[in-house]
Amino acid sequence: MSLRMARAGLATVVALTVALSGCASTDDKKDDSSKVSLPNPLEPAWVAKATETTFGVAVFRRGDRLLQVSQESVTALDPVSGDVVWNRPIPQGCSAGEPNAAGDVVVVFGEGCRDVVVIDSEKGTAQWRAHIPSISKQYDSGNVVASIGDRTVTVIQFCGQVTRLSLKDGHRLGVLSPHDVACANEADSDGQVIAVWHDPATEATPDDHGTGFIPPWDGAASFELYDADSGKLLWRRTRSRQDSGLDAGAVVSSSPLILALREDGHTLMRRHSRAHGRPGATVGLQLGAYRGFFTPLGTADGVMVGTYDTSPKSPTGAPRRVYAYDVTTGRELWSRAVSANTLSPHYASSAVAGVDSEGVVVTERRMRDDGRSFEIWLARWNLRTGEDAGTAGRIDEDESQAVIWQVSDGLLLGQGRGTLEAYELETADPDVKLPGTEPAWAEGDVRPDPMSEPCAEVSRQTLRTLGLRASAALPAPANCTWTETAEPRYSDRSLRVSVHVARPTESTDEEGQPKTMPAVDGARAVAAQWRKEFNPDLTGGILHPGLGAPHEVDGLGDEAYATSGTRFAGSIGVTTGSYLLVRAGNVVVEVQAEGGYDVAHRQATPPSLNRIETGTLAAAREVLASLGVTLDATERPDPGRVRRVGDVCAVLRADAASLGLPAGHSVTPPGADPRLADCAWEQDDSIGDLAVHVYAAGGNPLDGDSASTVARKVFAASRSRDDKPLRGLGEKAVISRWDQTEAADGYDLSEREVLLVADNLVIELSYSRDGAGLGEQVERDALRMTRKVLDATRK
Repeated sequence: MSLRMARAGLATVVALTVALSGCASTDDKKDDSSKVSLPNPLEPAWVAKATETTFGVAVFRRGDRLLQVSQESVTALDPVSGDVVWNRPIPQGCSAGEPNAAGDVVVVFGEGCRDVVVIDSEKGTAQWRAHIPSISKQYDSGNVVASIGDRTVTVIQFCGQVTRLSLKDGHRLGVLSPHDVACANEADSDGQVIAVWHDPATEATPDDHGTGFIPPWDGAASFELYDADSGKLLWRRTRSRQDSGLDAGAVVSSSPLILALREDGHTLMRRHSRAHGRPGATVGLQLGAYRGFFTPLGTADGVMVGTYDTSPKSPTGAPRRVYAYDVTTGRELWSRAVSANTLSPHYASSAVAGVDSEGVVVTERRMRDDGRSFEIWLARWNLRTGEDAGTAGRIDEDESQAVIWQVSDGLLLGQGRGTLEAYELETADPDVKLPGTEPAWAEGDVRPDPMSEPCAEVSRQTLRTLGLRASAALPAPANCTWTETAEPRYSDRSLRVSVHVARPTESTDEEGQPKTMPAVDGARAVAAQWRKEFNPDLTGGILHPGLGAPHEVDGLGDEAYATSGTRFAGSIGVTTGSYLLVRAGNVVVEVQAEGGYDVAHRQATPPSLNRIETGTLAAAREVLASLGVTLDATERPDPGRVRRVGDVCAVLRADAASLGLPAGHSVTPPGADPRLADCAWEQDDSIGDLAVHVYAAGGNPLDGDSASTVARKVFAASRSRDDKPLRGLGEKAVISRWDQTEAADGYDLSEREVLLVADNLVIELSYSRDGAGLGEQVERDALRMTRKVLDATRK
């Protein structure tokens, strides 16, 4: 079970401060006051003292109460006067969630975070306390998550165990989803519904009691939805156990019902019905295979506004985004960038405060004409378009201690340390908009559009070129990193795209005089930073291609750096990768892609190196094109004499049969990539008694290397330390020999691995047999079959 502290309470506060930035930003430059129409100054309706807290605070409106909920206390205030009605300190608070409709609050507290208390909304008294026993003394660390409904409290603990308690008296109503011995169950709840990934134990399930997650490759499990108050199973949907499940944050909304479930390695938010388990419209972007969630900032008039916990790679201070979706159709209405969270909330220049029927409320920090003091302008965005809709007032920052802003039923609430300020929201004046001085843009600079998201502009065709066929039919991921992990089993593919549009930066020199760093200089600095941070292992998976450091490439933009390569590893597998960094003016684009497998007999359909390189360049072109930047066409490199290889399974079918091997498995199905041919034969579930990989290298479109040069580089990268040269096979050939004998158990193995390069062809064959004294025969068979494959590819 994945835990997220204070699911709907403290996490909301974090979301409300999603966009914070430095106090000396370019938007704080002095404006010409004669051209600025000022919004009305706002005075607080009241200022209340609140309990000092070191944790975030969320404020909720429930009837005639405002409830401040934190890990240290729960406080009720009168929304009209701000008077404290009651305050309930929480000793050793761990987490606190959103109140139910009546205003009752559930808090997890105590040593080990195993105690639960319900605070009554009327008097602030503890209705009851309950201790949640651990499941495993050895492995269960505690940290339960509790949510409250109208009649029950739902507790989720170690390995997805779900327990229901009576809201009235804390009486245990039973375990809805018990702990699974493989620790594979997962659950999430908002107090109204409970979503469960139920992965029951089978005869093949080890009784490990939480020592670690055991991948449930075979068999079936199910998604289940329960009504929290009644415990009634609403529906069950059976799914393959392979790479499915749910995480904390799976219940995005219970009205309308939106669930984020992980299916086949991709986590998507979808509309669901309480009546059946069939998924409905997709809402938003991919959340990632194993982590990531969407936090709603508010829903009004059928529009849900929120932010993702992850964002594309960007330099410090670059924008993050807020998204709006039609909850009925799932269609994205708009997304808009706001300043990034870089410094403390006191220096917020832009933060989304909340959502109501009149639109999104955004606090904008603006320097006054005196150049020393600041004020907070309340900007409005149109709910359905995200465009500026005017301002609804301004607040003198010197007279306010607020650092976090929140909208609640017509009130703007500002939280400071130990204070809560309330302002009545006025109707936005569309004629008064936040003034901003444009920085010193140079001719030819690309100016960032807050409404566009260029890193997601990769086409479906490019995704398919990179082997990301499943991803091509799905929404783009929130962090612009496409992944297909174990699709199929033992194979991975990935693509990450990063974009930065630099702005001119205002600062002062050593003498205090203003100076401007051009946007192009800022882009150069980002390009240098990203190049320095290059990590050859993008996926962190089972294999990586061992890419070298990026080298300079001529003819792409104003500067470009690239590296790519393929590594063959016999029966273990193949991994291919490509990296490209391009700067064009003040725009920097970074693209990195990988693909491969680690067990050859699975149908992994890996893309060839040529396709990875081609797709990497295509992705960079598409992203830049969305910004109005066109990369000059590069010279097409020599494609190589051999451009298509045949079905290697067919070439060696008779040989494999004569050796007693079963039918071969094509790793790359015929037609999937004409430059690749893979086949593997296995016997008695061993890993590839015979595995063959053939690659007709193409010219490198990134740096112009010829096909034969690429082939030689692949050959060099795939050699092992203990191989020996061979003569009479292509231009260069090597062989690796392993002969192992274990007398104690009678285990004997002979294996030969042959690797060769001929013009633009690279061939690797790995053959092994069990049995004593077979080394010489295995080698003769391996060489004979390698020559046969080479001859067939030359026809």
